Amino acid sequence: LLTSLFIVPSASSEVILGENAVVVSMLNQDPDPVGKDDYVTVRFKVENLGNEKVEDLSLQLSPEFPFSFDSDSGMKNIGSLGVVQAGDHAVVLKYKLRVDPNAVSGYNSIDVSLLKKGRVQFTKQFEIEIDTLDANLQVGSITSSPLSIVSDTDEIKFDVQIQNIGDDDAKSIIAELE
Repeated sequence: LLTSLFIVPSASSEVILGENAVVVSMLNQDPDPVGKDDYVTVRFKVENLGNEKVEDLSLQLSPEFPFSFDSDSGMKNIGSLGVVQAGDHAVVLKYKLRVDPNAVSGYNSIDVSLLKKGRVQFTKQFEIEIDTLDANLQVGSITSSPLSIVSDTDEIKFDVQIQNIGDDDAKSIIAELE
């Protein structure tokens, strides 16, 4: 049996198994992006675009920092893919990963391997986006007008300076004065 390997850029990977083309693609991640010390669900679609049934397939997700499994081994049995089993008839596999509390913002790779009869046919890296949301706010200064406040003052103006000392931009800030 002659096996050729073709890697399709970016969103999917394809391997030719005899007369069959098995394609693995990442459908989505939820949430997108995911925060650090949170969980992300990643869905992969496995299709057979060939004209013969492919048997004894499995998909292995091999997480490395900043991803890990709480209890899952990462190996999921696909079983068989029928002739031209694609589109709405494709197999969709779902994995739940934990994102490390020390993760950094950006795209992080995860390895996904397609196995036939327990032997790796190909491994592809897919990207999962992490946004750490490391805004860290602190009060810089507070001034009032008038400078001296007494109990019978009718109107007081406060100027509160807030500083972001974190790594990321702060957005949609709501402050309450009590």
